[in-house]
Amino acid sequence: MSSRKLIVLDDDEVAREIVSASAQRAGFSCVGYSSAAELHQEAGLHEFDLLVLDLNLLDTDGVEVLQYLSGREFKAPILLVSSLEERVLFSTLRVGTSLGLQLLDPVRKPLRPSELGNILASISNTSAPLRQEDLKTGLEQGHFRVAYQPKVSLQDGRVVGAEALARWNHPDRGPISPVEFITLAEDGPLIADLTYFVAGTAVEDCGAWSTAGFHLSVAINVSAKSLTDRSFSDRLAELVRRSNLQTDQITLEITETSAMSDASAMLAMLTQLRIRGFNLSMDDFGTGYSSLMQLHRLPFSEVKIDKSFILGMDTDQEARVISRAMIGLGHNLGMRVVAEGIESKGVMQMLQEEGCDIGQGYYLGKPMWQHEFLDWLGDSAVAVPAE
Repeated sequence: MSSRKLIVLDDDEVAREIVSASAQRAGFSCVGYSSAAELHQEAGLHEFDLLVLDLNLLDTDGVEVLQYLSGREFKAPILLVSSLEERVLFSTLRVGTSLGLQLLDPVRKPLRPSELGNILASISNTSAPLRQEDLKTGLEQGHFRVAYQPKVSLQDGRVVGAEALARWNHPDRGPISPVEFITLAEDGPLIADLTYFVAGTAVEDCGAWSTAGFHLSVAINVSAKSLTDRSFSDRLAELVRRSNLQTDQITLEITETSAMSDASAMLAMLTQLRIRGFNLSMDDFGTGYSSLMQLHRLPFSEVKIDKSFILGMDTDQEARVISRAMIGLGHNLGMRVVAEGIESKGVMQMLQEEGCDIGQGYYLGKPMWQHEFLDWLGDSAVAVPAE
């Protein structure tokens, strides 16, 4: 049975049969509908890898279908087929793109099985997009792990903690980019499962560092969606309690854009977390649109300057000026300042001169698995207590 799924929406029975036959030869299983009303009844729309859409239907038109698909957050490619003039086809393409849909080059009717077959075969040979089911399977079957990248005091060179980084090694595809799977998780209901997996692993491993004599902090990335869960602070506090850690050994990193998307909604949860003793870090600082008033209102204890500013400090005077300004702003607001993306001694020395508190990057230490990190700690300078 094919692992790729195609859905065709066309009120022409002959056209549906041509698409179905071509799809099966190309390795797709195919479901056909003759009306938009039938498509609206499809509960598993997100499970399909491709949609073939006729623009001129009896009960509606292609633009309305595209608007519906956008509302359903349909992610798979869409292949338009139509006998309408080219200008209408390409106008529809622009409409679909503006709605955030992925549209392929359209195909003219009447459909030629050989042409359609070549197009579908080409699509079938590309890697299938990751789906929520893949993510769920990966979490359930233990395909995810957590790596740790050291955070180092730039004033004395001692290790003060590490950032927990989720990693997914797919059994068939190999390593999946965090950018890809985190976006996938945030688009569905599994971001909470991923967050608690990383948090639980990181808290347990941080407890092992303490047992080995290294009293460090661990930083955990938190999605804005997690912060809307009223049980989040209770569940996190319970994880910390079971591991015999202190809440001030945990830093929660929230991106600037997420924190500022609805500051009033975030304020209660962020304040609750700070009252419980957790540290809060504004991640990717400098890439969002925060105002000084918003930054002052939210209870962050740390700002983390985005690596896009840090990487160019030794060659770009403007990058150094901006980094200096952000370091000064963070300190004047009573926050620690972390610089990520340190990849050379020169950049590290510049940050030291500017008074930056903590550094992170490949020059100081690459992401490591738990056993590697413990070995690395044994060879590094003595770690200092978490603040």
